[in-house]
Amino acid sequence: MVTTFHGLGFVKFLMRTLQIFNSFRGRLVLLLVVLLGLTLGVQYYVNLQSVKRNAHMLVEQEQAIMAGVALGVNSNQQPKIP
Repeated sequence: MVTTFHGLGFVKFLMRTLQIFNSFRGRLVLLLVVLLGLTLGVQYYVNLQSVKRNAHMLVEQEQAIMAGVALGVNSNQQPKIP
């Protein structure tokens, strides 16, 4: 019975992959991947802040509408002065 160790194939693959980053193209791709990740992270953070701000504004608008409706109802219920 012959057993083979497949770990050497992985080591060769890993070494070949690491050699890619010794080239200009490899480093450029790595830089672009990092910049893309940072861009997506910043966009996600800005979107979260916008959602919070919009939720707060929605609450204020609902309160303003209810105050306007209450004012309109109260003004119609008061007796008119001749």
